[in-house]
Amino acid sequence: SPVAVTARDVAADGKPALVHYPHSSLWVPLKEGGAARGALGIKFSRPYSYEDSTAAFLELVSDEVTLALRNARSYEAIEDQRRRLEIVSAIGRRLASSLDRWSIMRTLREELGAFLNFDGFILATITQTSEGPVAEGYQYVGGVEEVVPPVPLAVTGPSREAYEAGKPVLVRRSPWARTFEGKELERDVWTVGQGAAIFVSGPPSDRRRVSRSFVWVPVLGVDQITALLSLQSYTEGAFDDWHVKLLQDIAAHVSLALANADHFAQAQTERARLEALHLLEMGVAASSDERQLADAVFSVVGDYLGSTHMVLAYLDVAGLVAGFAAQRDESATPIGPVAIDAAPFFHRMIEAGGGVSDVSTDEPADVGGPIGSYIFTRSPSHVVWAPITQNDRVVAGLVAMRNDGARFQPTHLKLLEAAMPVVGIALRTMRLHHANELALAQSVRIQELAALAGHELMSVVANIADQARTMLECAGTVCWAFDTEGRVTATRGSGDAAAEEVLGWAGLSSDDRVAPGGIVSGKAHDYAWNLVPLWYGERLVGAIGAVHASTLVAEPSAAALDFARHAAVAIENARLVAETRGRIRTLEAVAAFTELTPTEPDRARSEMARLVSLSLAGSQGELWLLEDGELVRRSNNGEMAPHVPVSDSAQLLRALTASAGGRRLRALLDLVGAPQDAFAIPIQVEGRFAGLLVARM
Repeated sequence: SPVAVTARDVAADGKPALVHYPHSSLWVPLKEGGAARGALGIKFSRPYSYEDSTAAFLELVSDEVTLALRNARSYEAIEDQRRRLEIVSAIGRRLASSLDRWSIMRTLREELGAFLNFDGFILATITQTSEGPVAEGYQYVGGVEEVVPPVPLAVTGPSREAYEAGKPVLVRRSPWARTFEGKELERDVWTVGQGAAIFVSGPPSDRRRVSRSFVWVPVLGVDQITALLSLQSYTEGAFDDWHVKLLQDIAAHVSLALANADHFAQAQTERARLEALHLLEMGVAASSDERQLADAVFSVVGDYLGSTHMVLAYLDVAGLVAGFAAQRDESATPIGPVAIDAAPFFHRMIEAGGGVSDVSTDEPADVGGPIGSYIFTRSPSHVVWAPITQNDRVVAGLVAMRNDGARFQPTHLKLLEAAMPVVGIALRTMRLHHANELALAQSVRIQELAALAGHELMSVVANIADQARTMLECAGTVCWAFDTEGRVTATRGSGDAAAEEVLGWAGLSSDDRVAPGGIVSGKAHDYAWNLVPLWYGERLVGAIGAVHASTLVAEPSAAALDFARHAAVAIENARLVAETRGRIRTLEAVAAFTELTPTEPDRARSEMARLVSLSLAGSQGELWLLEDGELVRRSNNGEMAPHVPVSDSAQLLRALTASAGGRRLRALLDLVGAPQDAFAIPIQVEGRFAGLLVARM
């Protein structure tokens, strides 16, 4: 307007302006600090109404007006500062008790909403990634609080400018409003274009979608920007520098609150980790075997990590891969044992070494083993491997898996780093405990074998078979005792009867067997078997055969060889005792023969049968006498049973004593009903055939 133009000219010139015609007007500058900052004017409809004295008077009035304006501005600034400090103080008090980011956002929104008018509020935290900074956080739009999906700052506009420059960005009139409003914008997703990104949200009934004015203020942490604050409005020019200063003052409290929230979250995470570690240690300490150990580990670690499946694999005392697997809230099931070459995933992991690491399915061979097939056939979304080391060597490992589409949190994986040494110590302790139990059991076995001195051979081999079954941890065992000619003199078994076939599987069933120098192992009929020879000096006195339920077992240990040496001594002692007792009974029988009364032939024959039966009780000896052209077996109770006619005793004697008489003797034994392992010695009196002495081998 003409009045405004005149006022600007007077303020620019810094001198009074007096006009007399056609109307009277007078303007004087308002000076402050030697510079004109405005103008004061009067006018009248009649010409020549003002004089120079009027101008001098008006200049005095302008000085008072300038003072009044300066006081008004000072008071306004003080009031603005008071209001800003009041808001900042109220927000600071409430933020001091906020322990998470969501409560920080809600506190800011509630306090700012009580003092300011705005349509939207955003608190975005900045996370550094390999692809650059990413913003994620919370916003309030149209009465709705929600989490904003992460978005790279590289695709945003004013927020990226505020982050990179480290200074506030105030936009009183958004140049992107008309651009985005002319498009069909999808809700609850990021829309990128024209150097900016917009996230449309709020109630569907609200047709306003794009802010027309906004302010972004960076939140500075210790040494970098950690968050961004923003006020949004659908009205142009809704914010000014006062709002910028307010958000800058609030940003200091927000930075402290975010740091406190992060520290509190870390403390809570650490507390939960220590609690889980304590529960794990308690469960491990109460475990008595590997299965209970696996259940304890799966229960605690699975709940803490949120894993859907877990596997604990380790190398057992035989160097085989064994372990347990379990689904969430289910009992552990055994895996293996298998050779390490048959578990390629486990083999690859122990060779890789290192710490807790993510596992991928880049190696097709991993799926072939029992561990890899259990994991990778279930379409996992995230798999981690935690090695267990002893003396810088990986001896076991824990596999945690999720197949629900989620991934493990990096902070939670720290539990595995702390838990694996505990599990490793428990595995080693169990192995040592098992070794101590085996050593104690071995000592007891040796003592029991030593206590068998003087026992009958059958009880000795039966005891050896029973103890060998527990020592070798097998399904069945058989113990054979051999005489000096290699014949089997005693056999006893324990458990699975298939162990009786081990001697044949080893090719040692014949009497002229070639004794093996050491333990013989093999597979037959879905069994793994071992044959442990029992040597006494340079003579094979027996053997132990064992069959296992699995086709893959470890070779017998040094304890088995020690047991074999003591078992051989026990068998040889039993044989010598039996031989000594037999000789004593034979000598007693020979001495008793001299006391027989020839005048009572029938009684003498019965007594001879009794003495033979007693002296040869171990080999089931029988006495057959030739009486009236018949071979008659005499029993120890005096009864006569079966009779075998002999037509020509002289011819029979010549046939039996001939070089080829073995076949005729075998036929005669079959005729008298003797078993296949029996043998006979012809009895001659003055060169004539008088009977047979029959016994079993």
